[in-house]
Amino acid sequence: MVWNGGAVSEGQLRTQVAAASALGQQPVLRFEPDAFVSYDAAARTIALIKEEGATSFAFVGNEKYRTLD
Repeated sequence: MVWNGGAVSEGQLRTQVAAASALGQQPVLRFEPDAFVSYDAAARTIALIKEEGATSFAFVGNEKYRTLD
């Protein structure tokens, strides 16, 4: 897992997301799963983000997958 360009553990990610969620005005958390990550891992990460109270969430990088090769 990566948060702001640095590798983090699941616990560290939970802490970071919870801290962002506690701000008066939540920042938009941008989620860009690696192209080769499993669906299960991506779904678990999305669940973690929701569990920690994030309400402003967006997928980024989708344009890379507009066409199939």
